Amino acid sequence: MKYTPYITILAMLLAAACAKENIVEDGQQGLSENAVTFSASMASRQSGESGPDTRTVYRDGTDIINVEWAAGDRIGIFCMFGEQVTAANVGYSTGTAGKTATFTCFDDEAINWEDMTSVHDFFAYYPYAETAEGAQADFHAVPVSLPAVQTYDGSDPLGHLSDHGFIYAVAEDQTREKIGNGSVPLKFSHLFPVLEVRITADRFATVDRIVFRSKNESSLMSFTGGSVDIETGALDLTAATGSASISLEGSMPVLMGTPVSFHLLVPPGHGGEEFVIEAVINDKTVTLAERTAPAEGFAAGKAYYVSASMTIDESDAEPVTDLSANGTANTYYVTKANTIYSFDATVKGNGEEQYALEETTIAPQSLLVLWYTCLQTSAEPWAQNEPVVISTLTLVDGKAYFRTPETFVPGNVVIVALDKVLGYDDVQADPTTRVISNAEILWSWNLVVAEGYDPMAAENQFAKGGYVFMTRELGALIDPEDAVVDGNTNMIALAGTAGNTYQWGRKDPFPGIPDYRSSSINGFSGLWFTPVYTPIPALDRGTFGNSGKQAYNQILGNTVETVTLDARSVSYSSTAEYVDALTKNPHLWYHKEGLFPGTEGANVWGNPQRADILGVKTIYDPCPPGYKVMSEAAWMTLTENLAPATLSVPDPGRGILLDETLYFPIKGWEAFRNKDASPSGSTSLGSGGGSSGLWSDGSNGGHMCFFAATSKTDIKTYCEDRAGTNAFKGCGVRCIRESYSGVEAGTEGDDDLINLGKEEWN
Repeated sequence: MKYTPYITILAMLLAAACAKENIVEDGQQGLSENAVTFSASMASRQSGESGPDTRTVYRDGTDIINVEWAAGDRIGIFCMFGEQVTAANVGYSTGTAGKTATFTCFDDEAINWEDMTSVHDFFAYYPYAETAEGAQADFHAVPVSLPAVQTYDGSDPLGHLSDHGFIYAVAEDQTREKIGNGSVPLKFSHLFPVLEVRITADRFATVDRIVFRSKNESSLMSFTGGSVDIETGALDLTAATGSASISLEGSMPVLMGTPVSFHLLVPPGHGGEEFVIEAVINDKTVTLAERTAPAEGFAAGKAYYVSASMTIDESDAEPVTDLSANGTANTYYVTKANTIYSFDATVKGNGEEQYALEETTIAPQSLLVLWYTCLQTSAEPWAQNEPVVISTLTLVDGKAYFRTPETFVPGNVVIVALDKVLGYDDVQADPTTRVISNAEILWSWNLVVAEGYDPMAAENQFAKGGYVFMTRELGALIDPEDAVVDGNTNMIALAGTAGNTYQWGRKDPFPGIPDYRSSSINGFSGLWFTPVYTPIPALDRGTFGNSGKQAYNQILGNTVETVTLDARSVSYSSTAEYVDALTKNPHLWYHKEGLFPGTEGANVWGNPQRADILGVKTIYDPCPPGYKVMSEAAWMTLTENLAPATLSVPDPGRGILLDETLYFPIKGWEAFRNKDASPSGSTSLGSGGGSSGLWSDGSNGGHMCFFAATSKTDIKTYCEDRAGTNAFKGCGVRCIRESYSGVEAGTEGDDDLINLGKEEWN
């Protein structure tokens, strides 16, 4: 079976080599008016329809590999005037990035036009190499090599293509008169083809090496001492030495049931030769495929893909941490770097027994990351780091699998289950309502990616009066002390203590405040929420911010015009219908006026049968396994019937301490979010007051419970019924354990003695 030319390489550029040099920015001072500049772009050789436009960074698409010039890239230029080489290997660089870039000389030896009308021929190559100059340099024999080992970097999976790629360009019959004040156009082509190996494994594992080997042991697949004629692109290996194989080495993760692509640069030619492709894992070699090269050989500027299945020995498989092993939920805590996680994606929430099986079971066809945030430490710029490696999210036999990056990235991630098989670029949405139009969201889950924070660990629990509380609010990423660096609190990082914002009855979070640098709730950032990134182009609302502090690829928009969905004009006949609308649009802030339709709205998060003690967790409860939304009874116990003995406001005045232990971040006065999703109130005591608002599940439905401070000593606490007329507002959530070790109401006897409960002895 022959290779199939499929992916067209638009550009393979050597950004890494240029970064090592002392680069002069574009627009060099002191060039003569006769100096030649060059405008360089990429040749496009398509096999089939045209691919998409190139992008800022390398991106491996289905049909094409896209890349642009990087600032600082260097090219070497030769010039012929008549029969004479008048400039040999003169270095030019660009200070800009993009599909096309202007190159100017980076020393004082710029090429000059001889006159206005004489013909000049130019020959260029990339990456620039300081070879012999003058008469000894020869554009018919520019040195080139292809190493036997190419190194894979998981943070830049295509970076090695830049490290070892070679491109060249020819611009003949150029005159100063024709060019005028413009630049000589150079269209670059590629010397090396690319081999793409798509591996689908039956387990999760890390491959150490991929080998591409010719069965002809005298064949030169890797080489040094070669040369290329950059006028014709002819490769000369007469004086070269090398080996019959090329390998890609590094930590290369493969996924269960989902293909992962890896790329190697290979030499052109070798028509009709037989090849073996192998993978090495823990010193074990697995043959992935055997192929015969096309009769005409591998063509420059093309990529050839091979799909292969790989069986992983159990001893070589990576362990998988099942987040739902001890129960399903709507939120899971992810705590380790470079770890594979999974959870059951066929169950709504906790799937409690009070629901019929058909009410809690779903059959997703695909999973996508809807949005993510990451812990911020500076607004210039806002960081856009993935807390989970988005490309690793996969659905296998009803379970979601994903990997965390090698360097831990704290943040929140929302994953959606769709009723159709769609990729990120396939999703369509109504441009006005932002509702996904070509698929239905069946359910969604929040991953709180917080290093080392296990809610079930004793050190992350606070017990009082028989109730056990999480020490952080739901979605919080750090504790206050984690934001202190060299004795000073980073007021942007401190916002990572605030947790997420929830509308009453909704399992899906909205991000919290962006920073604590100001007493205003949106600080100096100009954003209403912390930056919220989406990989789904149809839901990308662009760039928002002020004073140069932009946030890109925002799903919420962070302004009133772009955040909200006006649900006031929509009529819902029942609570179930309304909640269904919320479930299908986890990215939209609803602000339905008045009560939830029907009488069940107040109990969306809990069954009132035991609301005086714990409440019963429902499938819409946002808390992780083993926890539920705090009950009003728990709040009353925690605050000693709204008269806590010990409350304080530690520096820098952005939070309240209960019993000198349990931290409640100040997030705004009264309700944290208004019906239009705008913040309200203050985030510090600097403007006269601040509060920490939390939802509680009471016997009459939802309540907002507050710690409110007007000074470091004047602090009060109270609860109000808010799940009715104010259900559109938002508060934080503090989760409590589903178990209760205290004394239930009505069982206490005189003198603190506990009555004996009866139990049948069988």
